[in-house]
Amino acid sequence: MGLILLPILIFWLGMALYVLHTSYEVIGSLSSYIEMFGFSSALGISYACYLYWGFSRFKTRTKLAWYDIPLFFTTHKPSLFTFTLMLIIHSTGIMQWRNAYLQLVPVIMLFAISLGVLSAIFFAPQYMKRKGIQQIH
Repeated sequence: MGLILLPILIFWLGMALYVLHTSYEVIGSLSSYIEMFGFSSALGISYACYLYWGFSRFKTRTKLAWYDIPLFFTTHKPSLFTFTLMLIIHSTGIMQWRNAYLQLVPVIMLFAISLGVLSAIFFAPQYMKRKGIQQIH
């Protein structure tokens, strides 16, 4: 299973680095501290909501394989579709003629999904231990 997860993990790591760089540029381009705080808050809230939503699918489980949670987060089709759509919207500049704050939505969603996937991969064992989920192989 590690042979499948490693390339996917490398992909998500690359996307997370791209999104972190993009978020840094967006924060630098904002004109006031209130806008920076609002954008940073939106990043944090969307990230936390994405993780909460993803992990809530597993709270009633009693047994899981070590790869179930990481595989769910890395290959979840709606998240992949949303990530791809937001990446296309952000890259092509479709939102340039819209409201300045509306342009931040793709970056926020990209941030939440990419860093949420990486966090879920690394925090899955702690989540399983905290919820008392037995790890099977």
